[in-house]
Amino acid sequence: MKRILLLILITTSLLSSAQIIEQEFDSQILGEKRGLKMYIPPGYNQKDDKEYPLLLVLDGNYLFDPFHGIVSYSSYWEEVPDMVIVAVNYIDKKARARDYEYDEMTGLPYEFGLKYYEFLEVELLPYLEENFKLATLRMIAGHKESAGFINFFMYKENPVFNAYFCFSPELPEFTEERVPDFLSRTNKRYFYYLSYSSSDSQKTRKKAPLLDEKINEKPNPLLTYKFSKFTGTEYSTVIPAIPDALSSLYASYQPISLEEFRKSIVTMQSDYTDYLVEKYKTIYELLGMKMRIRYNDFKAIEVAIIKNGAYEEFETLSKLATEEHPKTMLGSYYMGLYYYNIGESKKALKEYQKAFTMENIGDLNKEMMMDKMDVVKGDLGY
Repeated sequence: MKRILLLILITTSLLSSAQIIEQEFDSQILGEKRGLKMYIPPGYNQKDDKEYPLLLVLDGNYLFDPFHGIVSYSSYWEEVPDMVIVAVNYIDKKARARDYEYDEMTGLPYEFGLKYYEFLEVELLPYLEENFKLATLRMIAGHKESAGFINFFMYKENPVFNAYFCFSPELPEFTEERVPDFLSRTNKRYFYYLSYSSSDSQKTRKKAPLLDEKINEKPNPLLTYKFSKFTGTEYSTVIPAIPDALSSLYASYQPISLEEFRKSIVTMQSDYTDYLVEKYKTIYELLGMKMRIRYNDFKAIEVAIIKNGAYEEFETLSKLATEEHPKTMLGSYYMGLYYYNIGESKKALKEYQKAFTMENIGDLNKEMMMDKMDVVKGDLGY
């Protein structure tokens, strides 16, 4: 009944605006209830085919709010995609330590810590997969003890999470050997973020750089990795670490920036459309997200083609635009540019006339198509 009620809530009330849901999860493994705090992004609709990355946040009592705020702000500006955030609360500060309990000799989850590990993997994650439309990207985040704890998921050959945010981790024994070993030999894509501060415990200030050193000794092209050191208290540095981690993970997701345009696109001599295809292919491979190519990214490629006089590439760009935005005028607009710039004005006019009958997109509208038609008619002496 609990799961059905959550599905009804998501389906009926989350179609237009973001929602924060709080509920208790009755864990059979832990033998107790745990508070969950969940952020459901704007426009989430159980009936459409869009899937969302999952971000599981431990120590939700104090980590949910900064994650929620930064993700909400960043997704508005398309710096990161919309995602489902689920935070797990600890019962109280005294009981928090038992969640992350491990054997100091083996460096493995122990007693209640082992139960907590199983709760996350065997109970909570399947529950979330059943109730939400999740993409293949599964992120997990922790701070101090919980940051050390999340590394345990990499001790299995097929971890249930493929992105890890470790803020000021208190690292159990052998972490600096086990984690680099896994990351160096995996044949799947993973993301690992590690940060610490100048005010962390002596153990963290010693072990975090050592872990970084070990990871860098055996690089893996399938690993996206970022290591950062901050000045400030062990708690205040979480605030800058969150956007640092997210921007590192989602660098490929972000729209074409001015820097990317200047360094990677406008300097090319050809294959501009291929660049755009590869960019979104990378997003899918890295993040498991199928995305329609953004209009503004099409416009960036358009500018590069014009600057370099590679007008023949408008033909392939037109085909891609028609595939991505079939009801809009974008494909016909580019085909019109192609014909006009190779001297086929009559064919260009037909394409602009066709575009006029289709839906607007971005700053392309019927008035602009009329202007294009007038220019071509003038050239033809109509």
